[in-house]
Formats: sequence, C-alpha cells, structure tokens
Amino acid sequence: MTSELSPNHADAVLRDVVAEDVTFVVDTYLCDTPLQLRTMKEAMHHGDVHMVGRAARTLCSSSERVGATAVAQIARKLQSVVGYHASVKDVAPLLASLEGAFGVVAPRLMALLQEKISGRGLMVAEGVPA
Repeated sequence: MTSELSPNHADAVLRDVVAEDVTFVVDTYLCDTPLQLRTMKEAMHHGDVHMVGRAARTLCSSSERVGATAVAQIARKLQSVVGYHASVKDVAPLLASLEGAFGVVAPRLMALLQEKISGRGLMVAEGVPA
C-alpha cells in the first residue's frame, strides 16, 4: 500500500513548515539581539573589543537571516573596526548606531511577526500557545 501526497497538500504542508520556521527565526532574533547588544556594552565597559567583535559577528549573521540589512551592515562595519585593533572609543559610535538601527527594525519585525502568527494562537516573543 503506497501513500501519496497530493501536490496541493504537499504545498500546504511545506508552507506551514516554512511559516513556523520563519516565525521561530524572527522570534529568536527579536529575543537574542538585545542580549547581543548588552554583551557588547558590557564588553566595552571592560575594554574587551574582541568580545564586541564576536558578538557583532553573531548579530551580523542573524540580522542577514531575517533581512535586517541596516543592522547587518553596521555589525559588519563594527567587526571590521575591531579587526583593526580598535579601542573602545572607536567602537562606541558604531554600537550606538547599531542600537538605533535595531530600534527601527525591531518594531517592524514584531508587527510582521504578529501579523504572521495572529491566526495561530501564539504570542510574540514567547512562541508558546496563547
């Protein structure tokens, strides 16, 4: 006995899986980015620009994944500056720009995420049944 999936059903299943995955990725980004920014601030406070660079690399990658290109570009620039043996003084303006860019993109991503999951009984930034 063979069980075949109709193309329409397969497409519907694939759309649901992709939607859940995208929702998870965006939700994770919205939760994780403030932690990365805090890590960078604490590292700056301790004069550890290399830790700032590592956190910037993580943030760059995750920002690219969700389409937050402005955040990704600033994070990439921050990585580059750190790579040139920057001081905390060199990094501070870029970190401020990074926070500002995230402040712009976060509400937009939250709105898109809320729109995406509004019919599925999930809560934004928690990913648990409402």
